[in-house]
Amino acid sequence: MLTKITDVVYQVKNPIPIRMKYVNCYLIKGKNGYTIIDTGYNTEETKALWTRILSDGIPVEKVVLTHAHPDHVGLAGWFQHQLHVPIWMSKKSYTELRKIQSFILNPNLNPIFSFLSVHGGPEVPERGFQRRLEDYDFEPDLLFEDCSEIKLGDLMFEAIWTPGHSPDHFSFYNRREKILFVGDHVLNSINSIVLTEQHGDNSLKEYFNSLARIDGYKALYVLPGHGERIDNLAGRITDMRVHYRKKWEKIKGLIHKEGSTAYEVSQNVYGNRRITDRVSAAPFLQTITNLTYMDSIGCIRKEERQGVIYFLP
Repeated sequence: MLTKITDVVYQVKNPIPIRMKYVNCYLIKGKNGYTIIDTGYNTEETKALWTRILSDGIPVEKVVLTHAHPDHVGLAGWFQHQLHVPIWMSKKSYTELRKIQSFILNPNLNPIFSFLSVHGGPEVPERGFQRRLEDYDFEPDLLFEDCSEIKLGDLMFEAIWTPGHSPDHFSFYNRREKILFVGDHVLNSINSIVLTEQHGDNSLKEYFNSLARIDGYKALYVLPGHGERIDNLAGRITDMRVHYRKKWEKIKGLIHKEGSTAYEVSQNVYGNRRITDRVSAAPFLQTITNLTYMDSIGCIRKEERQGVIYFLP
């Protein structure tokens, strides 16, 4: 159940009901108990796995969260309420947590529906974008900020704000041991999902800025939230940049000279796909994300016509 990474760092692969199959959670040993990074989904299977691990007498000092996605925070409430473990998260994640809670209680507050519509998309059902309140049923015991020094186990780590995959995403770096927890910011064999989901955001621009921020870090252990360890961080970042440039060239070739909506481009790239929930909307949102970034660097331009955004060469 536990895979040893270093003398004090262990990995737990928690099953998740999505394509990536597992989320990597980590335990860092300290004299006051283990610090756990991320919890996994709120499922009975994940609770049973943690129960088996902790039944071996492993004491838990605290849980620290990288970002407020349900596969990373889903059991925070369980750890807090059932096991009386304190929860640490960033101030940005707490803002995101409160926002998600408000969307759950009042779906009309969620800007994603008007955002998809203004980009030429069809009407989508609210229930498909609804998250579960029980995945966010906790209040953090401590909040940290960008550049904070936080103790994980007995090691001090720099908390690094790395938005892109989510607006609140944080990575953690220990310079002495050269350990870098990157969460979902960088993955080994697939590109991290980066989605722009509301007006005025440019998630891909934030993502590239975040990649540049960690590109020069010297790390022997680059530990992601999914998949295998990353052996060459700089090389992996270079590969991702090349991938995006190729995608932009493909997208440029699909934009009509009189203009295309993001939905039209998305259908040309991914084929006709019915949008019923957050997962099926991801290709459309990914297209919006790329087009928004391409417009911001002058690669294409956009204009609004009768309340709908069109992109032009």
